[in-house]
Amino acid sequence: MTTLQRMAALGLLVAAGLPAAAQTVDDGRAVSNELFSDASWRTAGLGAPEKVYAPKVGGQVISRYNVNYRNNPPGFSDTTLGGQMAQVKLNFTGNVVDESIRYRIQFKFDETNGNLVLEDSFIDVQPEDEFVFRFGQFKAPLLKEELMSDVRQLTANRSVMNAVFSQGRTQGAMLIYTAPTQRVSFAATDGLRTPNTDYVAPSEADFALTGRYEYKIDGDWKQYEEFTSFPDSKYFGALGAALHYQEGGDSFATGVGRTDNINIWQATVDAMAKGNGWNVYTAAVFRQRETVAATRVSRDDFGFLIQGGYFFRPQWELFARYDVVIPDGRRTLDRTFNTITIGANKYISPRSHALKFTVDVQWFLDRQNAQDLVTENTSTGVLRSTDDNQLALRAQLQLVF
Repeated sequence: MTTLQRMAALGLLVAAGLPAAAQTVDDGRAVSNELFSDASWRTAGLGAPEKVYAPKVGGQVISRYNVNYRNNPPGFSDTTLGGQMAQVKLNFTGNVVDESIRYRIQFKFDETNGNLVLEDSFIDVQPEDEFVFRFGQFKAPLLKEELMSDVRQLTANRSVMNAVFSQGRTQGAMLIYTAPTQRVSFAATDGLRTPNTDYVAPSEADFALTGRYEYKIDGDWKQYEEFTSFPDSKYFGALGAALHYQEGGDSFATGVGRTDNINIWQATVDAMAKGNGWNVYTAAVFRQRETVAATRVSRDDFGFLIQGGYFFRPQWELFARYDVVIPDGRRTLDRTFNTITIGANKYISPRSHALKFTVDVQWFLDRQNAQDLVTENTSTGVLRSTDDNQLALRAQLQLVF
């Protein structure tokens, strides 16, 4: 048999097997894949994945349609609309040697140009059930909303407040300790929002330290991995607090001599309660950013959020959210930015985020150009505006595999 004949025979065998393989994919498989691909265990350090040594491929696709209305935008039509691939991500997870040594690598396709971008790349070492050591690129343990998986948000996307104060991803090392009612995370990193950077990059801090403490009032830690609480779920309650500090300006940086001379204090507190088909979450954040150039300039900014959801049918959930960004009064543009969001989720895959439809409306009460913290951002739905009362309608379908 020639090489060409062998390849043709192999192709026929694969093609013959595809229908049978497709028949095995049911809703239970979708739920299992969604749970495995969720990022929560990697954030919390809870448990170990399946006892396999081959990489597992997962990912998510979120397709969104946007309709935005602004009063008298500068030089544009009042209405802007169109489709958007809000999230397309692939991840590879698994373990080596044994289940106590795990890894995660995640890429996203940029929603603006389709370029491939590295997000997560870390190794977890778990010598004991209570301890996890993490090394690589990950999210620092700061804002809970940012730590929550992309596919387990209550609304179509994270809040405007989170977009302003989010820690983003960074590089370094983190220790996670989990007890029955308490969890402590401590990280030493390159600073806020410094993914995919070399250690001599100007944007990196000279050093950065982040600590987070969580206290579980009742329930199971796994319930802390999502905002939603499906019908017939038991009660869960938890409190969280985190503190971050970083300094810059002394270390060598390629091309500019030193790192950016910026010092940042950031603190947050949050609370979650949920039960039989209902959920409530609230958070507050403070950030002091001190920039030292010709003169020393310090700004203190605040944010607050409260949200909740309720199942009015077994697979339908209503939700609402209010968040606000309060700039320092010493800023040239210091107007408060308020956002109200209402909407609904349809869990097509029952009791799972594997296949979910979401529709929501955001009402931005204040004009975008009256402050300089909330920038134009198609992920949050905020577009450039010179007038109050901007509206953004989002309808999206989420698939997790």
